Amino acid sequence: MTPLELETVEYPDMQAAHENEAALLQQLDEQFTARSQGTDNTAELDATLTAFASGMESHFAMEDDLMRRLGFPPYPAHAGEHQDVLRGIRQAIAEWRQGYNDDALRHHLDEHVRWMTRHVATMDHLTARFINMALAAGRG
Repeated sequence: MTPLELETVEYPDMQAAHENEAALLQQLDEQFTARSQGTDNTAELDATLTAFASGMESHFAMEDDLMRRLGFPPYPAHAGEHQDVLRGIRQAIAEWRQGYNDDALRHHLDEHVRWMTRHVATMDHLTARFINMALAAGRG
């Protein structure tokens, strides 16, 4: 899988969510590598995928709630990306569970890493700055 190198964002809860997601992606990469070498770790891989999707849901819900509450102007576009990505991850995991096609899921996760790198560097970076300014101004 493509290594995940993310920019740091200025809002601690968002940064922590990104770090958690990066750690789970690293764990998934290690589990896929072990599978390719003959290890039967389907149950562990499935559990990590569940944690990954669940963590992403919580992460996006937290960001979406903050953006909505604080009146972040590009909220609809940012939240829309979250919905699209989450839908794609859920679908990729469901398809993997039907046939255990590791290559297809790894390809999807590689695409996710590229998306996440761009998303954090652009949308999340600006969103974190907005959140901090809004909270410092007493909004929220």
